[in-house]
Amino acid sequence: LANVNYMHWGEEHLSGHHETVATPNDPATSRLNESLYRFLPRTLIYSWFSARDLENKRLKNEGKSRFSLHNRMFWNAVI
Repeated sequence: LANVNYMHWGEEHLSGHHETVATPNDPATSRLNESLYRFLPRTLIYSWFSARDLENKRLKNEGKSRFSLHNRMFWNAVI
């Protein structure tokens, strides 16, 4: 997924999508009658934000700063 800059997929899909599947809070679920051209930008953008928020929550629960080298989103961006 690095070649398409979608490294955040793992965090968002397993921790976010599986928890919120088919709800309005799930950026990876299309809306009823939503076209691909409307869905694709929304899912690409909001999945990244969801992954970032999930990672910040994980780091906070572990007592680590979101600016630490333990941040997976940081390493996803470096790759």
